[in-house]
Amino acid sequence: MSVLMNSQPTPVSAPQRRRADPTRLEADRQLYADLAGTGFEGPGTELLLADLWRYGFDVVLAGMRTGTIYELCAMKGFGFTASEDEMEVLRRRADLRDEVAADCLHHAYQDFIAILQAEYWDPDKGATLRTFFVGTCLFAFRDAFRRWARPRRRYLQMIDSYAGFERTREQSTDTAWFEKAVILRETLDLILDGVSINARAVCKQMLSEPNATQDEIGQMLGKSRKSVERHLSRVRERAQRLAAAGVIIVPSVSSAVTR
Repeated sequence: MSVLMNSQPTPVSAPQRRRADPTRLEADRQLYADLAGTGFEGPGTELLLADLWRYGFDVVLAGMRTGTIYELCAMKGFGFTASEDEMEVLRRRADLRDEVAADCLHHAYQDFIAILQAEYWDPDKGATLRTFFVGTCLFAFRDAFRRWARPRRRYLQMIDSYAGFERTREQSTDTAWFEKAVILRETLDLILDGVSINARAVCKQMLSEPNATQDEIGQMLGKSRKSVERHLSRVRERAQRLAAAGVIIVPSVSSAVTR
């Protein structure tokens, strides 16, 4: 999504603790004046934008890897909802970081061209062109993150609404077996109602892929094996508490939640 105000890109800059080096600012001032003289067209502008792309890409990647980019976005008023699990996935998965960063930089690049042409950058405010571009990247990251997270969240919700037992019910003619399946589903629902959406996703993915290993389940959901094990441990603990209270009978679901 473009950064627009009155049909023009809104200037943004990344948070700074101190003013940039005066020598660098003066160099950027001269470069900007030279490029403005060409209407921001030609090889000079292309070189600048290529440099900004590389710099911004590295900054965005590092921000996802360390988790600092979410704080920076919030500081600039570009806050958004990101779960601990989503941030953990992006910290761990280099391929997904590259995907989100590329989407972010694509939109930031387009916005920054318009920002340059509108002459929003003011070196007297203390931000270099690189710093100013990072601010544009922060706004673009918010929307890039949402584009990445939206289908993933839908997928987790789909798993959370897993209807495997309903499909089995339609296909089964064994009344006794079906009654057992209904009891099993009710027992699973009681256990999973008290755990996180991610823990439910892990368990239900294991139900839908009974031959998959925990490593494979983790890959399907963008989680590590340790994360899968941690979620399963919490489900087992809840099952044991419910069993101790006489709410459920563990043997009927042990193979489903403790494998």
